[in-house]
Amino acid sequence: MEEQLFEKKAKNIYFRTPIFKTMAAHETLLQGVDFSQMENNNWYIERCFEEIKKFQATGSYMTASQGKSKGYIGIHFDRVEGKTPSTAQINALYYFFDHQKEVLDALCNYLLKDYPRIIALYDYHEEDAVLAFPKMEHPEDIQNTIGIGSLIIYEDEKNNLSYYGFECGCPWDEEHGLGVIMHANRVIDIGDGADALSGTPEIYKDNNTYDAYLQRVKELELQREHYLKKQKKPWWKFWKFSSFLLFIGYIYSCNTNPITNATHQKIEIGEYVFTFPKDFQLHKKRGTDSYIGKISNENIDFQFDYGYYSNSLTKSIDEYISEEVWKFNALVRNKLLPDGDVTGITDGMKLIDYSTTDSTVYTLSYQFKSDTIQYQLPIPSGIRNA
Repeated sequence: MEEQLFEKKAKNIYFRTPIFKTMAAHETLLQGVDFSQMENNNWYIERCFEEIKKFQATGSYMTASQGKSKGYIGIHFDRVEGKTPSTAQINALYYFFDHQKEVLDALCNYLLKDYPRIIALYDYHEEDAVLAFPKMEHPEDIQNTIGIGSLIIYEDEKNNLSYYGFECGCPWDEEHGLGVIMHANRVIDIGDGADALSGTPEIYKDNNTYDAYLQRVKELELQREHYLKKQKKPWWKFWKFSSFLLFIGYIYSCNTNPITNATHQKIEIGEYVFTFPKDFQLHKKRGTDSYIGKISNENIDFQFDYGYYSNSLTKSIDEYISEEVWKFNALVRNKLLPDGDVTGITDGMKLIDYSTTDSTVYTLSYQFKSDTIQYQLPIPSGIRNA
C-alpha cells in the first residue's frame, strides 16, 4: 500500500511521519471488520492496547481500588458520509496505535498541570476531598488513579488526522467521568465524559473552523427555540421549582423587614428570577446536561439542578431514550430541517427501535415521512450504571 505522509505545514504538525509504519499491526487492528455491515451503522470495535494496561480498570467508572486494566477499550467512530470511517479517522486510530506511550504520557502530563483547576471546579467537603482528589505529582499517579474506557474518533480533522477523545473514569466525578480531547499528541481540551463523547468547541478553534461553527450553532438555536417554545414544560420542572419557591417563601415569611433594591438583589436561574438579600451569592458548578450550582451566604445554602433532563428520580435507559427532544436532534443531525417555520415538524415522527453494542451509545431509528433516519445517542454514565 502506498505510504501516506503528513506534510509539515505549521508549528506542532508532524514531520513527514509515515502513517503506515507497521503494516501488519495496522491490518490486525481492523482485521475482519466490515463497517458497512455493522447494525444501524454503529461503528464500534474493541481492541487491546499495551499502554492502556498501565491505567486502572473501568466499566462502571471503576477507580484505582479496582486494579489495573487489561488493556481493552471501546473505539467509537463518529458517523461520516459514506459506508466506512474517513481516511482521517483511520489515520487517527493508526496514529494512537503507533504512538500510545507518547500520547498517554502527554495526557498524564497535561492532567498533572491542570489538576488544580479541576479541583477548583468541585465543591467537596474536606473529608470527602481527600478521597476524591488523591495527591498526584507524577504521571504514574495519574495512571494509578484514572481508567480509560473508550476512544472516540471524531469526524473533525486537521491535516488528514482526526481529533479524538478519551472517556475516562475518575474518583472526583463518578457520575460524569473525565474526558480528554486530543489531536495527535496534543491535548486540546479537558472536560467530563460527555465532552469526550461529543467533542467541544475547542476543536473548531484548533482547526480554524470556529466562525463557521458559531454560525451553525446560531442557526440551530433559532430553529430549536422556535420549536421548543411550542412545547409544554415537564411537570417535574414546575414541581422542583415550586418546592424551591415554597421553601424560599416560608423563610421570607418570617422576615418582617421590607424588601428594597438597597437590601436585596435579583438572581436568575434559567427562566426563573429570585430575590435574595445582597449577602447571598450565586455559585455555578459544572454540569453535563443541566445547570447546577448553589445560592448561599455564610449560613444557608440553596442547591439547585435546573435542566431539561434534571429529575429527582433516576431515569431508566428506556425513559431517557423516549425523550421527545431526540426527534428534533435527529432531524438536525440528518440535515432534514426545512428553512423557516419548523413548528410541529416532529409530530409525525415515530421511534421504530433502538440498539447498542456496548450500552454506551445507542442508535435510535425513526420513521420520518417515507424515510428511516438514525440518531446516535450517548447514554450518561449515571443512567447506564443505575
